[in-house]
Amino acid sequence: MPTWLIIVSVVLYMAVLFGIAWRRDRDAAKPGFTQSPIIYALAIAVYCTSWTFFGAVGTAASNGWDYLPIYLGPALVFLCLPRLLRRIGDIVEREGVTSLSDFLAARYGKSRTIGTLVTIGAVVGSLPYIALQLKSVGMSVQALLNPAGEIPTRGAAEPVLITAVGLALFAILFGARHSDLTRHNAGLMRVLAFEAIIKIAALIGVAILSLNLIGSASITNVPSVAEVFPADFSARFITITLLSMAAIICLPRQFHVGFIERRGGRDHAVARWLFPLYLLVTSLVVIPITLAGASGLPSTIPADLYVLELPLVHDANWLALLVFLGGFSAATGMVIVATIALSNMVTNELIVPAFMRSGHLSNISGNAGAHILSIRRLVIVGIILLAYGYFRIGGSSEALAQIGLLSFAAAAQFAPVLIGAVYWRDAKQAGAVWGLFLGLSVWAYTLFIPALVGHDMMMSVLPAWLDPHALFGISFGDSLVHGVVWSLGLNTVSFVIASIRAPERLRDRIQAAAFVGESVSASGVKAPTQTIA
Repeated sequence: MPTWLIIVSVVLYMAVLFGIAWRRDRDAAKPGFTQSPIIYALAIAVYCTSWTFFGAVGTAASNGWDYLPIYLGPALVFLCLPRLLRRIGDIVEREGVTSLSDFLAARYGKSRTIGTLVTIGAVVGSLPYIALQLKSVGMSVQALLNPAGEIPTRGAAEPVLITAVGLALFAILFGARHSDLTRHNAGLMRVLAFEAIIKIAALIGVAILSLNLIGSASITNVPSVAEVFPADFSARFITITLLSMAAIICLPRQFHVGFIERRGGRDHAVARWLFPLYLLVTSLVVIPITLAGASGLPSTIPADLYVLELPLVHDANWLALLVFLGGFSAATGMVIVATIALSNMVTNELIVPAFMRSGHLSNISGNAGAHILSIRRLVIVGIILLAYGYFRIGGSSEALAQIGLLSFAAAAQFAPVLIGAVYWRDAKQAGAVWGLFLGLSVWAYTLFIPALVGHDMMMSVLPAWLDPHALFGISFGDSLVHGVVWSLGLNTVSFVIASIRAPERLRDRIQAAAFVGESVSASGVKAPTQTIA
């Protein structure tokens, strides 16, 4: 495909997105504006990043049903745990919460320590996930520039670097236009909903092409579903399901879209059925694409690229371009929302408190909001550059799914303290601090550092009993399962024990009453009778 066509398509597509956002923001400024709950439900599909767009087929081709838990976990949360979602959303709206770190810090005695821990953990944990988006866009660009059916041979670093710079500008223009963090971003939500439609349309198009190829005998020796997807549900399957259940509420971007941007209970009522339906369709189209790709494409083509290579090989260039734009949408949507959420957290929990302690904040003249907005934009650039650095050091050779699971395991560390925040009155600051610190530390040791520097390199300097894949000689047969069991287990146990043993402070009691009130109003949560400034 010509380079000029790719560039023109991306520029035109971005112009359409900007037009959608600008018009929506203009409409939102008018009196009486209301947002359709369907927009909210589709915007939550920012969960479906390039990992699910490209990587689900790659996982299915190599590990069968292991791709399914990524969709199953969030669907279970929306279908089976609606009260948890409604409860968190009501508290966010009532307390004026601006981020995940703000929520947890407020619940546990307005603790700056907890805000700092959550922010650092969220940033480090998100780097592999943002690197995944950079890698996927770079892969798809290389695939389009190479002859159809040939493995991409161009250097990976250059298109990924260009992608990183472009996404940084994109995120700044879309996500850092207002200094008021409590203001709903109607334009962004409409863009995310539009991108969700593009993603699902592209995948359905490739699935239809795949079914036609299989049915018309254009490709031969198509394996059966039972051959590619054996009924073997392992501990890894269960682990990924639990991680994805936690991710839908604990990933900073999902917390932002699902709770910060929520406009009332009606949004949740529609999302409860529409979002699982979206996940169902997305998971079903993986099957024919995997079967057609495994039998109709050269073995040298990475399975992560089946979605794009099938239309290219069979001269459906218009569909290949739509697939590219769908993958671009999946990546840009994730990066924009993730960097919005993370830049808010870094600015509010790390940079502004540091300025206040040093006295520099009082020296800022003029509009303080404009200065803070500039800081957030710089943070966005810094986060994306760090993600690019991760890609160059440790993410360039892994499959998309493996990179994404690192971030899911990191986000899961917030689940015990988040659920305890709204259901356990005796959860205390000391328990949250110990749980987060131990959980994130063990996650970094058993999963993040081995992926970054290599397990073999670590074992060249460590004794056998400190093997990050078999701590104290205990192995679960799978490095992901091992890391999740150790990190999440120590996290939960220390959270519970330290909360029980710690003395209750007045601030703990008041904030617990605000978040875990027993009397429930029509909206789902009792409004507190007192609070602490």
